[in-house]
Amino acid sequence: MGRFFESSPDANFETEDMFVAEDRCAILWRYRWTGSDGKKRELRGVDIFTVRDVKVAEKMAYVKG
Repeated sequence: MGRFFESSPDANFETEDMFVAEDRCAILWRYRWTGSDGKKRELRGVDIFTVRDVKVAEKMAYVKG
């Protein structure tokens, strides 16, 4: 992963929206970077967290490429 991030100094991670309900949270995000071939790339996804005792108890991630 280090090589991936080092090769993408213009990488940008943006939170688009966040929903919180009781002990669950969903974060919609967009990740943009320039590939090694010079082309602009983008991924969108959502992470869903469950929190217990002020700690992340579970995290699920879904990505659309």
